[in-house]
Amino acid sequence: MNKIKNKYYILINLLLPVLFLLNCENKVSSPVIARVGKSILTIDDLNKSIPPEYNNAITHEQNINYVKQWIHTELLYREAIQRKIDREQQMKNRLKEMKKNLLAAEMINRYSTLNESSIIDDNIINEYYSKHKEEFIRESDVAKYLEVIVDDQKTAWHIIRNADSENFLEFASNYSKLPVSDLSYVPYIALDNIPPDIVQAINSCRINGITKPISSEMGYHVILVLDKLEKGGICLQEEVKDEIINRLSTKMQKQSLENLLSELRLKTDVEFNVDLIPGNRNENIRDSLTNKQENEEN
Repeated sequence: MNKIKNKYYILINLLLPVLFLLNCENKVSSPVIARVGKSILTIDDLNKSIPPEYNNAITHEQNINYVKQWIHTELLYREAIQRKIDREQQMKNRLKEMKKNLLAAEMINRYSTLNESSIIDDNIINEYYSKHKEEFIRESDVAKYLEVIVDDQKTAWHIIRNADSENFLEFASNYSKLPVSDLSYVPYIALDNIPPDIVQAINSCRINGITKPISSEMGYHVILVLDKLEKGGICLQEEVKDEIINRLSTKMQKQSLENLLSELRLKTDVEFNVDLIPGNRNENIRDSLTNKQENEEN
């Protein structure tokens, strides 16, 4: 929750200036939570400021703190305008730089979104894994398993007596309190990240075997162990598929951005006097930059 809270407050600081501008222009279309002079904060403004993935995690107290921060920032903003701080040359320069950085960041964001349509298919993933699999060393023991959680021990034993590796998913769908993983993608889970009682049961069970009931605050767990792999070995491709996709996506986005910048350099008058830049000289870096610029010009 602390991580969510921290992210929430970072978003507050980023979004408050935007809300000020919106409040000055938009008509009121929802109940007003707070007002400072002619600037208002509505329920809609508050809801739009919270990313969808955090909707169910933000507490009433955090929303109150958001509104308090909005009021404080609005008061300080109005006072800064009253004192004509925004007209000071140093502040004008800073605002201009902030605008430039914001628009450049938005350009990167939009260009990256446009290029997300590039499909990373299984052939590309297979090729990358084949070339780089030595980099993927398993950092802890892992297991792949299906789990049923029920309220009473009697139901747990009924499942154990009647289920096997072939029909376990059917029993899980019929009895489990929590949703059951799709068999098409059951992830490997690091044993370091699950409760010790469940780890002990998994370690004691054979592959394709079913554990005895494991009691917890949630109820009784019954687990079908699909696979177990030890720390220190090379990860299977399915273990690191998501990481490979992230690596390839990042690489593709970086390359797309480099291509865009190269196009922009070709149609814009750009001057780069490396020798005039102060600091300790690194010949390799200077040569690399110079060669890159020459290649783009050619």
